[in-house]
Amino acid sequence: MTSVAETSLRRTRFLLGCGTVAGLLFPLLSFGQAFTRSGFDLRRHAISSLTLGDLGWLQVIAFVGTGVLAVAFAVGLWQALRPGRAGTVVPVLVGVYGVAMVGGGIFVPDPALGWPPGAPGLPEQASTGSVLHTVCGAAAFLSLIAAGLLLARRFAAQGDRTWARYSGTSGCVAFVLTALPWSGGSASIRFAVGAVLISLWLVALSWWARGEWPRPLRGLWSYAGDSITSWPQRSSQQPFRPLSASTTSWSAIPTNVGGPTRGGSARSWAS
Repeated sequence: MTSVAETSLRRTRFLLGCGTVAGLLFPLLSFGQAFTRSGFDLRRHAISSLTLGDLGWLQVIAFVGTGVLAVAFAVGLWQALRPGRAGTVVPVLVGVYGVAMVGGGIFVPDPALGWPPGAPGLPEQASTGSVLHTVCGAAAFLSLIAAGLLLARRFAAQGDRTWARYSGTSGCVAFVLTALPWSGGSASIRFAVGAVLISLWLVALSWWARGEWPRPLRGLWSYAGDSITSWPQRSSQQPFRPLSASTTSWSAIPTNVGGPTRGGSARSWAS
């Protein structure tokens, strides 16, 4: 049973680590192309238009790869954060972001504003693929913005002001940059900055979640609310009894159980 539990924990930590790669992959590939592909001007052309042209496949990889990794990260969050409202909704929102990013790589925008080189100005009518790309982009931004604001509320309730401020500020600034009406001339820059903000937030969330999730250890692991609080080891002579969800003390646990504890109420399951 212990080996199964350790395997499960390792798998969850791996999935949580996918969030770091997802958060780094898109901005690195995107800006690497934005500053090197001839004819592309970030002041006029949207980052997503890098899916067009001879090297457009690189940006398609950025979209699809980020999306697949984000979905894997969402699965890890589902395992690590539940139960609780934020622990249920946030993984779903991150999963929506991942699916939307995959969609953003499958459906590409129309050539416009001289990109790729030789393209005319704005098209008279947007293609179906371009419309779907826009819908996917909006879903990607809004889902992570909502996840950030929801987690900010959870962090604040737990007394973690630093994470609450960072998560809330990232969500609010990204919303202002991408959702509120601005002059059309600054759209590409605003969305590029917004993409960086939500990507860095995804990396930060991944690191935070991996820090909260325990490394594989023997015996019992316990939860206070949604966070790991202790990992006492199983006694070889006296087995554990499962405790009810409302248990607030360790009185039901044998006195010869050892292990580091950070305090707080606990819900425990014997492995």
